[in-house]
Amino acid sequence: MKKIVFLFLLIGFVTGCKDKLNDPVGLDEVPKGIPKPVYVDGLVADTVSNFHFATHTGSSQKLWIGKADYFETRILVRFSIDDSVVIENADSAKVTVSLVGTKAKTVQFDVFPLTKCWDEALVDWEKSSSDSQWNNPGGDYDTTKIATIVVNDEEESFTFSCEEFSLLDTSFVENKGIIFVYSLGDTNISFYSSENALNPLRLTVFYGDSTKDYTSSDNVSDAFIVNSTYTPGNNEILLGEGYTMRALFLFNIDTIPQSVTINGAFLTFSFKPENSFLDSMTVYVYRVTGEWNEDQTEYYSTEYANFTVGKDDTISEVSIKELVQHWVNEDDNYGILLKARYESTVCSRLILDVLDMPKLSIYYTPAPDVGN
Repeated sequence: MKKIVFLFLLIGFVTGCKDKLNDPVGLDEVPKGIPKPVYVDGLVADTVSNFHFATHTGSSQKLWIGKADYFETRILVRFSIDDSVVIENADSAKVTVSLVGTKAKTVQFDVFPLTKCWDEALVDWEKSSSDSQWNNPGGDYDTTKIATIVVNDEEESFTFSCEEFSLLDTSFVENKGIIFVYSLGDTNISFYSSENALNPLRLTVFYGDSTKDYTSSDNVSDAFIVNSTYTPGNNEILLGEGYTMRALFLFNIDTIPQSVTINGAFLTFSFKPENSFLDSMTVYVYRVTGEWNEDQTEYYSTEYANFTVGKDDTISEVSIKELVQHWVNEDDNYGILLKARYESTVCSRLILDVLDMPKLSIYYTPAPDVGN
C-alpha cells in the first residue's frame, strides 16, 4: 500500500514540474521587446584642425639646446642678485650646467648677452613677453660672444668678466640675461634648470677673496625656447611637445539615437613613425565644450582618456565610452581635443596618418520598447 501511495506522489510531482517548465512563473512579466545591441563601425572624422599652441617653459626642470630633426632649441638665463657688496666687488662669475642623462652626441653652443627684456613665465620663440615680440624670432642678442661651450662631460661651465658684462644685478637696464645658441652638432640635449632640486643651474660669483653660489630660482630665471620647421604632408596631423602642436577632431554621431546605452566606444589612430621624433608620447583626449577657435578653443579641464605611443608604433586604440555616452545624453558634441602630456618639458613630435584614420567604433543598446 505504501508503494502505491509513493507512486502517486511521484507522478504528481513530475507532472507539476513539467507544467512549470512549460509555463515558468513570471515569464509574462519579462519584456518581449528587448532590443539587440547595435554596432556602428568606422566613423571617420568629419572635421579636423591642427594648430600651434604657444607653450611656456619657465617652470620646466629641463633646458634644451641643439638643432636636429626639424627642431632648434635655445636657452635663456638671467641672474638677479640684490646683494650690493657682491655686485660692487664682483670680479668674475662662473655659470655651471649639468647634463640630463647621458649625451648621445656632442653639441657646441655659443653664449651671448641678450638685448631685450623677457618674461620667464611667458617667453617663447616669437615673443619675449605677453605683449612684446622679439625683433628677431629666437631672441634678440648682442653678437659679442661671451663663451663657446663644447659639451663633452656631464657638467660644463664657463666664466665671464663682471667688468665686461653686467649680468648680475636686478636692473633690466644693463642686465637682460644671456642666451645659449646652438652652433655645431646634430642633436638636442638638455640641462637641468634652476627648478631642479638635485642639479640646478648654478652661478658662482668671485668677489675679492670670497665666492658665493646662487642656485635658487629667486636669483635665477631660465627657460628654453623652441622652433620647428617640420611641415606636415598630405594626410598628416602633428602633435608636438616643446614646439606644441594640438589637434581637434569632430565625429558626426547623429545616427546614434538618444536614450541609448553606450556599451563601448573606441577610437583607433594610425601613426607614421618614420616622420615622428620621440621615444614615447602620452596623448590626452579632452571633450571640447564650444565652437572651435584654434588655440582659444575651450575644452573640459579633465581628460576623458589617454594613450601612450612608442617610437615604432603604427596604430593605437583608446576607449572613449563615457565621452560618447555624454554626447548622447547631453547632445553637445563639439568634438575632441588631442594634446601631448609633456608640452613644456620635452621636445618630440608624433605624426598621425589621417588618410582613413582616426576611426570611431560604437557599440550601443537601444532603449527597450516598453510598448510591446
